[in-house]
Amino acid sequence: MVVRKYMYLLYLSLKKMQIYKADFALNFIAIFIWIGAGIFNIAIFFCNTESFGNWNLLETMLLYGMWTITFAMYNILGSGLLEVENYIVTGNLDTILIKPISPLLQILLSRINVMGVSFWIIGFLTIIYSLVKLQLKMSLGEIIFLVLSIISGGLIIFSIYLVIASCSFWILKTSSAIKIGYDIHKFVQYPIDVYGKGIKFILCTILPFAFSNYFPIAALLHKVSYFWGGLSIGIAILVFLIAYGLWTLGLKKYEGSGA
Repeated sequence: MVVRKYMYLLYLSLKKMQIYKADFALNFIAIFIWIGAGIFNIAIFFCNTESFGNWNLLETMLLYGMWTITFAMYNILGSGLLEVENYIVTGNLDTILIKPISPLLQILLSRINVMGVSFWIIGFLTIIYSLVKLQLKMSLGEIIFLVLSIISGGLIIFSIYLVIASCSFWILKTSSAIKIGYDIHKFVQYPIDVYGKGIKFILCTILPFAFSNYFPIAALLHKVSYFWGGLSIGIAILVFLIAYGLWTLGLKKYEGSGA
């Protein structure tokens, strides 16, 4: 039922965008250029060095591809979280609460970012290209591990932003915090080995973005044990439970717009 609703709303979003075909095409192209620029920057960097924190060019591209594809999952499914602040401030959350559907699901389905498909395509192609060039022969178990890591990585990113969005029930304005979250998330486009202890601590604990791509890929490349790579799945479940618990607590606190 939920999947059917999501697919229907995704179809409607595509239909809306096709009304302005030139704008639709330019947005797709802009995202391809933006992600492509990130790959280009990595390539330029490796023109002057052979390794980056013990990671070579192809390994770093694999990491970047993982960052892109997990961010795509959040971007397509979780963009509605950006509207939580607005729903609370304007009182429009009242309308959502009287409907017999999960308030969180309604908010998520209210804003489906089809442009996230561009991220997914580039991330997928980057991962495949890097794996082929690295001549990394993956067993069935490793393929399943990679798929699960992509899903758990997307869930980690979604859950972190759900935590930030849920804070709107107490502090109302969280848009700046979300932007900071985006900036911090960009740190894991590259190996965290090159950062200081403070940044590593943040990326592994407070905002555990490192478990969305770094540890699974590092495990796949045998740079860390599979314990750390597999821990990403547990972290994803834990962070989601915390995020959803905070969201539920916020809903209980919410007293309406008073209008």
